[in-house]
Amino acid sequence: MFQRLQEYLSIILTLCQVCAKLEYMPKMRTFKFDDGKEVKEIEALSLKKAIRSFQGSSDAKMVTIEWITKGGEEFVKTQKLPYGRKKKLGR
Repeated sequence: MFQRLQEYLSIILTLCQVCAKLEYMPKMRTFKFDDGKEVKEIEALSLKKAIRSFQGSSDAKMVTIEWITKGGEEFVKTQKLPYGRKKKLGR
């Protein structure tokens, strides 16, 4: 009986591993920036890096950001620009 249980659990484990590989989330996230005029997509590792790369090419004061997390949740955030330290932004 114990041997059957081990075989059953090993089969289930391998099926779970296969499913995990099929549902792999990439490391880079796709962030959609909407400044009212246009929608721009940026790939970055984090929200902070995506905002910093967007604000260099845009002169908008407010932007709406949409992205999907690793867990599959969809987030929407409104962010004031410029984003970062005020001391360094004036340079």
